[in-house]
Amino acid sequence: LRRLPGAGGLADLVSEDGCAYGKEELKEMLEMIHEGNRTRGGLKRVATGHGLLGFARFLDCYYVVLVTKRRQVGRIGGMPIYGVGATEMIPVKPEKSTRAPDQSLVKHLV
Repeated sequence: LRRLPGAGGLADLVSEDGCAYGKEELKEMLEMIHEGNRTRGGLKRVATGHGLLGFARFLDCYYVVLVTKRRQVGRIGGMPIYGVGATEMIPVKPEKSTRAPDQSLVKHLV
């Protein structure tokens, strides 16, 4: 399970939970997160994938690179081997701060 608090570098956005969760435990945790965030719309599925390739950073934020389609390319020891059929980049954007911008910075830019 990955948590996405705050802003800044990738280490500030993503941290690893050292626990291993079963299917039921994961379902319960997602329901708890959804209920806790219901006033903001709760959780919404943005994509379904088969694997995580990594993270990429562009100008405004980080993106999760997700494998969305796969194709079987062979077998090793009776186990299927898959190739990447398609990927999707999903932005990971922390909430915008409601604070006013730093006025000293604004003065230097004007």
